[in-house]
Amino acid sequence: DAPMDMVADVLAGGKNSRLYKRLVYDMQIAQDVAAYQASQTLSSYFLIQATARPGHTVEELKKVIDKEIEKVAELLLKAADHTDVKVRLQAVYALTSGWNKELPGGAAKLISLAEKDADPGVRHAACEYAGNLGDKAFMPLYEKQTATTDDKDMYAACMKGLVKMFHNYPLFETLDESAYKLFLKRLSDKPRSV
Repeated sequence: DAPMDMVADVLAGGKNSRLYKRLVYDMQIAQDVAAYQASQTLSSYFLIQATARPGHTVEELKKVIDKEIEKVAELLLKAADHTDVKVRLQAVYALTSGWNKELPGGAAKLISLAEKDADPGVRHAACEYAGNLGDKAFMPLYEKQTATTDDKDMYAACMKGLVKMFHNYPLFETLDESAYKLFLKRLSDKPRSV
């Protein structure tokens, strides 16, 4: 959930944050704005709270907030292409957060990182953590990357990703039967010493 703490900071972490500057200073339609995420044992939540100034509505605030969230999502996708490996890794962790399941372009970006990134650590992380999203778009990637054990680290990362596709503890939000079947097939095809 650390990536979502970062998003909360970008959106409303002080008077220079995107939402505070836009809603309170520039447009003057809100009295205040705050954003935070709270991690719990079995779930988490992300909250954006803004108080409308007299004469303005919640609907006005919501439209501006939604546009700023879209802009942050675009920044997240751009971060995945950053020249710094550490930034790309953080982008992988943020993209694979359950909060970003519906992020347009997120799955495609993760697949691209897993297949083409210059850094093996980024490729491995993208393959492993993509399973958190439970998106069937990852199945061709997992089929391809687990077809051979030539790159043992990539194979291991993708097998972990497959497990997350069908057994994502503690909420079990991802119950993909095709991932389960591929995982079993790979276990029967390959020696377990890999």
